[in-house]
Amino acid sequence: MASCATPLAHDGKLIIDGDDWAWGYNFGVIYQANNATRLGMAYRSMIAHNFKGRGNVTIPDSATAINNGVTDYSSADTFGSLRLPETISASIFHQLDTKWSLTGDITWTKWSRFQSLDIQSESTNPLLNTSELQNWKNSFRLSIGMDYRYSAKWTFRTGFAYDETPIRKAERGARIPGGDRRWISIGSTYTLSPQWQIDMAYAHVFFRDNLQVNSILDPQLPHQLNGEYNVSTDIISIQLNWSIE
Repeated sequence: MASCATPLAHDGKLIIDGDDWAWGYNFGVIYQANNATRLGMAYRSMIAHNFKGRGNVTIPDSATAINNGVTDYSSADTFGSLRLPETISASIFHQLDTKWSLTGDITWTKWSRFQSLDIQSESTNPLLNTSELQNWKNSFRLSIGMDYRYSAKWTFRTGFAYDETPIRKAERGARIPGGDRRWISIGSTYTLSPQWQIDMAYAHVFFRDNLQVNSILDPQLPHQLNGEYNVSTDIISIQLNWSIE
């Protein structure tokens, strides 16, 4: 936040929060090609958020004299907009026999809608009136899976997915140091009754090694962030299903 001789000696803090309600819609269709094969298509709409919140800037007294004359460090109402992208999916299910089945899915997401992250306020503080370049691109996600029906009560499954990042290398920053992801998952379904089922799953997400970040923090000041990230994710989920017949 300050152009000073000693890096980070006069570091400050900027916190912006906001919230919003928005709506979207989904629709899909399933085609029964034959007794063993089903094809599906699904669409999820774009959702437009117009959020409002509060921004708060705090900075040490020792730094106020060297921050380009900015003196308004109080909090202020903030607002902005964000469009979450639409998706189109195509899927296939094929029953090999009474025990084994295969699944596949491809999903396209229009992440090119996310070109910048814009925050505005009525404050004169430029930190509360910012536009951060994102320049995301459209991306694909491919997945395959296999189910094994062990008994009338137990079904086991496994799968693999390749999830392309929408983040371009030149715009990759510390806020979202994303890269292409590879998913490996295992799971099971236990049938309690014709109406009740329990789903359990575990997934490990592999990111590309050594994600490099090289970001300009402020175009008007010589602030630059360089670094590497090593990222992985483990996901455990349990779901209870109730069907109405």
